[in-house]
Amino acid sequence: MAERENMTIVEAERTVLAGKNYELSEELNKINIFWANNDITQSERDELVELAKTNADPDSELPAYADRISALELAVADLQSRVASLEGTAAAKEKFPLWTKPATKAQYAHTGSTYSYDADGDGTVEYYLCLLTKAQDAIGDAYNPTVYKGHWKQVTLSDDIDALLAAWKADEKNGYVTTSESAGTTDTTTEEKTSTVTSTNTATESTDTTTSTTDSTTDTTTDTADATTETTTGSTDTTTSTADTTTAEK
Repeated sequence: MAERENMTIVEAERTVLAGKNYELSEELNKINIFWANNDITQSERDELVELAKTNADPDSELPAYADRISALELAVADLQSRVASLEGTAAAKEKFPLWTKPATKAQYAHTGSTYSYDADGDGTVEYYLCLLTKAQDAIGDAYNPTVYKGHWKQVTLSDDIDALLAAWKADEKNGYVTTSESAGTTDTTTEEKTSTVTSTNTATESTDTTTSTTDSTTDTTTDTADATTETTTGSTDTTTSTADTTTAEK
């Protein structure tokens, strides 16, 4: 009976190994378990181990297709992330060159200058925008962004540098926009308003002139009527006087 069981285990294992669809490490481990449990003899073990090594298919050691596809997707995602990082680094280097000590005055930083700076020397850079008043900008800044911190604004790669620069220059206290320029804008608006008022007054004066002319015409007509009335009355009085004279003669 024991011999029959041994034959069954050995034959079953031979069938598996003949199919070549197995992982070698798993089969060798299984064969050793059979041998440790005295399910197979030493010679049967040696036979199965040799057969397992001979029929082993290296491709069977590969992960399942689903696992391989998943690993491939992860690898592609990692590659895309690295490419994006490299592209971002290249763009940053172009927009924010690494600050170095100026060799001439022409290399001083001025308002709008952008630099990256490695303060600790460990390869970790920070990004800066130079913001000077107009008076300071006439000279420039010869020092790294950590010396005169009021001359620099720390920024990120996603910041809108043009907008930050425009806001800085629009602030009157920084000297790029003068009070007279602001007043000029106000004066222009005032002049426009005054012009509007003048036009209104002119229209009103025209209306008054028309009214005055109408009143004058009316007065003239009235005076003429009065003169006619007086003339008629005078004629009547003359006629009456003549009649009285004739009566007296009679």
